[in-house]
Amino acid sequence: RVLVIDDNEVNRAILLEQITEWGFEGVAAPDGETGLAILDAARGLGLALDLVILDSQMPGLNGADVARRIRANTEHDGTAIIFLTSVDIVDSEENLTDLKVQAHLMKPARSAILRDTVIEVIRGARIRAGLPPVQRPRTAASAMTNGSLSHQAPIMPRLAPAAAAAPAAAPVSGSAASAGQAFVGDV
Repeated sequence: RVLVIDDNEVNRAILLEQITEWGFEGVAAPDGETGLAILDAARGLGLALDLVILDSQMPGLNGADVARRIRANTEHDGTAIIFLTSVDIVDSEENLTDLKVQAHLMKPARSAILRDTVIEVIRGARIRAGLPPVQRPRTAASAMTNGSLSHQAPIMPRLAPAAAAAPAAAPVSGSAASAGQAFVGDV
């Protein structure tokens, strides 16, 4: 299960579409406070979120503030964090390590780089937690063809109905599909 926290509606919709296309359950929040509330609501329902994809620059609580609050709550120790940044934060990699951020990507990140980073970060977090590692997910389209998802009701939209109703994003193209740089740390 993946939570996307980004103040930009288009970015949230694109990221959520990608996450679900890759076979993960996903939900999106427009700000840090809402994202933290979703994390707590999921935990209250007995659900663990494997990953938070977190925009670094947001009004109100910025990405570092949200990461600090996630890490301050020991109930979220198993939740991995990927930072998405619009600016190069090479100077801040030490801060990311202090925040126990497993990876950061420059926006716009290529879909394949983001997918591989999501899979590796979740796999590493699950292995450290003693859980079975995530398998490379099938696309939602291939799962629907097999009928394996047709009978399953998604859990994540119940946590944030407004996020599930977000408008679908247009396919990523042009500058949005340009190269993203990745730092993946084993934190």
